[in-house]
Amino acid sequence: MSGIDPTMFELFRDEVRGHADALGAGLVEAEARPSDPTLLDGLMRAAHSIKGAARIVNIDTAVRLAHVLEDVLVAAQGGKIRLTSSGVDLLLRGSDVLVGLAALTPDGVAAWEAGNGPTVDALEPLLAALAQGGPTPPGPPS
Repeated sequence: MSGIDPTMFELFRDEVRGHADALGAGLVEAEARPSDPTLLDGLMRAAHSIKGAARIVNIDTAVRLAHVLEDVLVAAQGGKIRLTSSGVDLLLRGSDVLVGLAALTPDGVAAWEAGNGPTVDALEPLLAALAQGGPTPPGPPS
C-alpha cells in the first residue's frame, strides 16, 4: 500500500474505528427500533463515512461493502423497506467485516482484501436485494 502517508492511514483507522463501533451498536438497537429515523440516520451516516474513508485509502472491498450497507439504510430511512431481524443480521455481518479495518496497517491491506473479498462478494448481492425491497434472502454462513 505504498503512496499512503502513514499519518493519513492512522486517521483512516481512527475514523473507521469510531464509525464501525457506532454501526455495530446501532444495528443491535435497530432490531428493537427498525423505523427510528434518528437511529437510521446515524447508521446511514456511519456507513457513508466508512465508505468515504476507505475510498481515500483505496480499499475497494470496504468501499463496496460500506456502499451496499448504506443503500439498505437509505432504503429503510425512506420507508422503502422495514428492517427485520434477518435484515439486521445481514447488516451486522457486513459491519463485522468493516470492524477489521481499524486494526489494519498499510502493509496488511492486500491480505485484508483477499481474506474478506469472498465474504463481501457473498454479502453484496444479498444486501443489494434487501435494499431493493425484495425478501430478505438467507445470508451466507458466518
